[in-house]
Amino acid sequence: MESRALSRAMVESVVDRSLREIVSDPDRSLRKLVDLGNLLARGRSQKESFSLLSRVLENEGSPYYDMVRRIVQEVDREKLKCFGINLGWESWTVGAGRIRALEGERHYNIPWCLTFRLGGQPWALGAEDYRALLLQGQELGICSYFFFAEEPGADPGFLPELALQFSRCAFFLFLPPAALTEPLLTAASRCGNLMLLLRTDADIWRAPDGRLRSNGCLHGLYRTYMCEEDAADITSGGWLNRLGGDAGPAIFYVPARSCPPSVQEAVRRYALDARTAQNCSFFPVEYISDLLLVDHIISDEPCFLSVAPDGTVCGSRTGRETVLDASLRSSTLTEVLERFFPWAS
Repeated sequence: MESRALSRAMVESVVDRSLREIVSDPDRSLRKLVDLGNLLARGRSQKESFSLLSRVLENEGSPYYDMVRRIVQEVDREKLKCFGINLGWESWTVGAGRIRALEGERHYNIPWCLTFRLGGQPWALGAEDYRALLLQGQELGICSYFFFAEEPGADPGFLPELALQFSRCAFFLFLPPAALTEPLLTAASRCGNLMLLLRTDADIWRAPDGRLRSNGCLHGLYRTYMCEEDAADITSGGWLNRLGGDAGPAIFYVPARSCPPSVQEAVRRYALDARTAQNCSFFPVEYISDLLLVDHIISDEPCFLSVAPDGTVCGSRTGRETVLDASLRSSTLTEVLERFFPWAS
């Protein structure tokens, strides 16, 4: 534990210095930070990922430099440091190492993150249920958690306090603009490890997004999609054109469970091509397939796990969610993974 604390202190020192340097010379400082990541990378896949980033940043006209400048200007520096270290160090380095070690011992797959869909019903999982599940997740090396507050009556007000309790984890909250209440914004503003992403319903997201910016919060945007018409709006660039220059550092494309595989594949390819071509100053993510991509970097056999409001579990290895015959009300996370995600070989 002391060794881990010392390692984090060293990472914090490096990130502190890098953030100060990025303000004055973002291009050079970002390249140095990626080079450091390449040195610290563990395993072939992580090294390949940092090598790819290094090649991307060789393009001095890369719009990702603009993205970094904007992030540093808009987001509180302490929040940026905390979230970046929790995601990059605690989750993708320390947590990933524990995941690989446990997978080798137990011969089942462990996801690098968990997705929770909040509900507003009296029987839905509550704050204490999620706290218990996060404790189980941490024991397995899972340090990143994605929460969706889209169902009618879903109240994410407990999440900032939960994020403070799990101060070395990274949290993502996806919510419609109307759900960003003043109490939630005030509480979220105290968290350095919580990123809020607004659903882009018409233009009503712009005012709440401005409030996130003015409070120095980590923020992004997302849209759901389920059919060919939605995919065409995404892949034609129509949705991005409507966003204008306010897309934030990250945008997510979130497929509905009923979304046909061909539609999801079209959006996945579009997001991948956009990242590779470097033609936009933000980072596009197809939700399930790209979370699986990160999981594949961490371990050889990727898996994705989401939890419905009633505790029912959904899983995927390929990008398409399937309802599993299991509930985290009656089974532990370990039991679910052991049963449904055994090693293929």
